[in-house]
Amino acid sequence: MSEKELKSTTVIIGGRSFPLRVEESQISAIQSAGKKINEKVRYFQSIYKDRDLQDCLSMALLTFAMDNQQSDSSDQGNDLSEKLLHIDQMLHDALN
Repeated sequence: MSEKELKSTTVIIGGRSFPLRVEESQISAIQSAGKKINEKVRYFQSIYKDRDLQDCLSMALLTFAMDNQQSDSSDQGNDLSEKLLHIDQMLHDALN
């Protein structure tokens, strides 16, 4: 199996930079996902002013996971859920 060339990009989530190396075709999608996450986090921050950033990130992640689960309950949905859980763990590790 040949390795595709990876490009460097940075996604900012919750005010923190996360450098990534991904296929060039994925950069736009990753940046778009970062924007959606930040929008959802800001939404939760505006509603729950007493919650910290980690809580708002977790609520955003839960929202995306629930949306995904409702729209696609196939194996493909399970793969995305696993990826979301992995992203949640990476965010948790980065914030601690």
